[in-house]
Amino acid sequence: MPHPVAWVPAEQVRHASTAAKSKGSDYPTGTEVKTLCGLNVIAVNSDVAWLWPTCANCCTAAREKTNSAR
Repeated sequence: MPHPVAWVPAEQVRHASTAAKSKGSDYPTGTEVKTLCGLNVIAVNSDVAWLWPTCANCCTAAREKTNSAR
């Protein structure tokens, strides 16, 4: 069973999403994705993008969705 939340680098931040992915484990660069913080962003799938800071609102929402405590 896939994880309920996926991470997507976009707009210089790593966002979280529950949007379906077309194929593979990442959103391809250029894919529009609805994030848990409510933004519609365009994915940037690069090695450097995965080093961007995490969106705090997405992180909180992802923890709530997965029942994870900090």
